Amino acid sequence: MTNNTNDNVQNQTAQAQSNKEQTIRPLLSLEDDMSEEHIVSTFIADTEPWQGGRVSSFVTCVKADNPSPMTYVGTNTWLIANPDKVQGEDTRCIVVDPSPEGEQTQRILDACEEMGVKVGAIFLTHDHHDHTAGAVELAQRSGAPIYGPKLEMGADTSGGTFKVDYLLEEGLLYPFEGAPIFEIYKLPGHSSDSLGILLSEEQLMFVGDVVFRHGPTVVFHPDGNLADYLVQGEYAKYSIAKGIAVLDKFGVDCIIVGRGGGSLEDLWAFNEPEVIEAVFSCNTPVISAVGHETDFTITDFVADLRVPTPSAAAECAVFDMVQVDDYMQAYKRRLRNALDNVFARYKNRAEKDKLSLQIYNPINQIYERRQRLIHIEDILNNQMTQAVERYRQKLSLAAYRLDNVSPLKKFDKGYSYVENNKQRVQSVNDVSVDDLLTLYLKDGTVTAKVINIDNV
Repeated sequence: MTNNTNDNVQNQTAQAQSNKEQTIRPLLSLEDDMSEEHIVSTFIADTEPWQGGRVSSFVTCVKADNPSPMTYVGTNTWLIANPDKVQGEDTRCIVVDPSPEGEQTQRILDACEEMGVKVGAIFLTHDHHDHTAGAVELAQRSGAPIYGPKLEMGADTSGGTFKVDYLLEEGLLYPFEGAPIFEIYKLPGHSSDSLGILLSEEQLMFVGDVVFRHGPTVVFHPDGNLADYLVQGEYAKYSIAKGIAVLDKFGVDCIIVGRGGGSLEDLWAFNEPEVIEAVFSCNTPVISAVGHETDFTITDFVADLRVPTPSAAAECAVFDMVQVDDYMQAYKRRLRNALDNVFARYKNRAEKDKLSLQIYNPINQIYERRQRLIHIEDILNNQMTQAVERYRQKLSLAAYRLDNVSPLKKFDKGYSYVENNKQRVQSVNDVSVDDLLTLYLKDGTVTAKVINIDNV
């Protein structure tokens, strides 16, 4: 995040100060007067000018109404509050770069009231009037302490100075209980005291004017140091090493270390021990893209990947979406074919399993065994019938034989059966005169009295 501001804004031409449309047109340029007090700059405007508002769950922007060639549509003042802590009467937020004073201060306080928070601390990214002018007024009205990159500030176009309550130094910062945790980084270049304030929870960094979104980097001479932005010269090794270290802590996906072509001397910064050690100790993947294809530096051999040019590095770091789409379509076809083969294989297996299930289906098993039982029953019935018929024949034969030898058959031939006192009479010795004998005949019995016994 960046505030595009400049301490020389107060000296812009009356034309630029009075005409906002000219100030924020798509290509801003003050080329009518090339005197020293005028700045020649170009900005590329957004389709819809930035209006501020909620940026994330933590961050809200209150845009100041001070458009100019260097502030673009207005200075950005940032309100930072932990959403998990926005409750109760003592909930506080951090205000970054409260400028200008007056109307902007009231906007900040109104925004805090709407959010249900109070101002708990004021952070200043660097000592330029368009970032610091409202700090004292806001501190007086809110009672919040001021944190700045140096103890005494405001010594440029403000016409006076003020002292901050706390010095912003590199490292972790926890300004008050319930506040988010910040990491402070020194980012000299735009000015010697420029800072980067990293909101750790959301990986957002507030960099003041170190980075300009809509135009080139501005270095304020003599306070600013161009070498801190450069990759060539005596001091380039320090800026390169520091940049790698900061990006590594910032949590980016990839770091490209490189520059365009030049002589061996121009590229020598990438052979320096400071840069080599920074690349070697970096946890983030590093792509080395120094010079042209024929140029080699020690950084190339320490980095995770060496490419011939910065353009090639961009191609490696960012996918060609057409190529990605082609890859995706190819993988889609391969996946579809693989799935079709798998489905066909499992379909065949399913058909085999279906047949096996039909064979081993309990219903089919019961039916098969029922048929076996019916067959066995038929066999048993046949065997029983045959056995019964066989025994019936034997019985008939035995009955016939018994019938032939039956004493009753003798009755049909005129014979009789004689009993004496229920004892069979076999001989004349079995009876006596006057005995009463019972004679069994074919059609009944006869009782006879023995009158005479003749012995043969």
